[in-house]
Amino acid sequence: MRLKKKPHSIIKKELTGRLQGHRDGYGFVIPDLAGNSDIYIPKTKMGDAVDGDRVRVSIESIRSKGLQGGRIIEVLERGQTRIVGRFEQTDKRGGGQVVSSNKRMTQPFRIPKGKTADACDGEMVSVLILRYPTAPPPERNRFERRRNQKPFSRKEKA
Repeated sequence: MRLKKKPHSIIKKELTGRLQGHRDGYGFVIPDLAGNSDIYIPKTKMGDAVDGDRVRVSIESIRSKGLQGGRIIEVLERGQTRIVGRFEQTDKRGGGQVVSSNKRMTQPFRIPKGKTADACDGEMVSVLILRYPTAPPPERNRFERRRNQKPFSRKEKA
């Protein structure tokens, strides 16, 4: 019986850098110090970090061809405090979520009922971020203003 070699070696090293999110949920940390290669962060290890945040990352593995893998340990500085996106009503009593127009921010921002400023489903809105998507409780974001656009509607082809 032949044993397979492990595809990567385990290391422990911490760096800081700027997170660049991807529309599929994973991201890369671009280190502050020159000479270090980008660090791949899987979707499951992003925590509540979003595109543009300055973060501390733990490098957990180096795979073949030098690709470094890691996880977000801490958000040092937020890159985004406001978002613009499309409001989606998820609760018949008025609650909903905002899907950012920035495709690198994949998690919806939840808005509790009574805090939606009477926005219509599909309307573009501006949101002040008070809690980030995976930070509990996520329902504490607040509308800043409506963008005065007609609600988005899909016309059915007859």
